[in-house]
Amino acid sequence: MARKRRQKKHKLGKAPGALIYTGDQVIDKVQVQQIDFNETDITVTDNPDLETLKAARESNTVSWINIVGLHDVDYIAAVGQAYDLHPLLIEDILNIHHRPGYYDDGAIIAMVLKMLTPDKEDPVSNVEQIAVICGENFVLSFQERPGDVFDPIRERLIRPTTKIRSRKADYLAFALIDAIVDHYLVAIEEFGEKVEELEEALMEGKAERILELLYKYKRDINFLRKVVRPVREIAVQFEKTDVGWLDDATVPFLKDLVDHAEYSAEAIETFRETLNDLLNFYHTQSANKLNDILMVLTIFSVIFIPLSFLAGLYGTNFEFMAELHFTWSWPAFIGLEVIIALGMLYFFRKKGWL
Repeated sequence: MARKRRQKKHKLGKAPGALIYTGDQVIDKVQVQQIDFNETDITVTDNPDLETLKAARESNTVSWINIVGLHDVDYIAAVGQAYDLHPLLIEDILNIHHRPGYYDDGAIIAMVLKMLTPDKEDPVSNVEQIAVICGENFVLSFQERPGDVFDPIRERLIRPTTKIRSRKADYLAFALIDAIVDHYLVAIEEFGEKVEELEEALMEGKAERILELLYKYKRDINFLRKVVRPVREIAVQFEKTDVGWLDDATVPFLKDLVDHAEYSAEAIETFRETLNDLLNFYHTQSANKLNDILMVLTIFSVIFIPLSFLAGLYGTNFEFMAELHFTWSWPAFIGLEVIIALGMLYFFRKKGWL
């Protein structure tokens, strides 16, 4: 399944901070799930009203508010206003074609990045933008459509003995980003398997549509590179943030997140170089085959040059040609041509041209 290209909705002429959703509506109504938890208790609320969402900011628990669907611009703006989000940040949330980036105003940190859902057939086909915003006791996550990579986190939240239940919002934000990066690794691994299969097929000369697949994989790896590389910068900035509510116990996990992001970026560069090498090898292999064909054709042409000369010579219409009246003229002529052809073949083989 090829990655779908969506029509971009441009914002030409609009003022900075103008709220326009640049994607396509995929659900009828925005879906919201609010999870309030601490070490002992957890409450899950589906589709809470705005007052409930706003009250979560002042509660003594950690609140994770996951919002699915960005088409209702007024609702997204109301949530942003309830949590004092800057209009430019809300604009970035709604602009699904925005480059992954990091925002930090001292009170909150926000990370806008792409989420990949692994697909065996096409590891880079399922992609959507997601924004993770973290404050002292809350995490907001905005995504385009239902389905994400956070189910393991939800399962860990249900169990009271897990580390995530005893930590603060910063650790929850780390866990969300870490889940996204882990699925980068899964997608990259699946993509790497396809590249290795293509490499083996190319080496064995069994690949079909080889050039088409090479260019498709190069397009995919460039897309992955554009998605993953900025996340390394985001992870580094998250680790180095100086917001007052960041727990020191979370810092080692952020360092591990940076390592994972760097490993993802390095793996992509490795496969990118591999594809470039395979493409060069393919072109070299094709050129060598063409040279072999031209060499054979040239040799046959060279062999037939003296034969054609003799045939032309004795095909002239002169009456007095002594050789024409000999009994063995025709066999001698054929024998001479055979000797010449075999002699030239022997000469070419001795020279290593055959």
